[in-house]
Amino acid sequence: MDSTSTRPTSNPCLEDRLWADYGPLMDGKSLCRTLHFKSINALNVAHTQGRLPFPVFNLEGRRGLFARTLEVARWLESATPLPDLPCTAGK
Repeated sequence: MDSTSTRPTSNPCLEDRLWADYGPLMDGKSLCRTLHFKSINALNVAHTQGRLPFPVFNLEGRRGLFARTLEVARWLESATPLPDLPCTAGK
């Protein structure tokens, strides 16, 4: 599937904002920033303990953890439902 194709969405503003900021994949630093982990080590501990509620993976030739941006956005939406706010993503 082409990454620029139409994406099914539950909260287009959140998904679009994360997509605009990080693209299709989020690295460990991006995950820490978005999920408010204090460090990469804290993220790694959460992963090791099975406390990350979305799939994370390693990429060959790259260090650290990665996650698909849309999966992170969808989890955030389900974990923290927010009232409908005006969309300012990409503006």
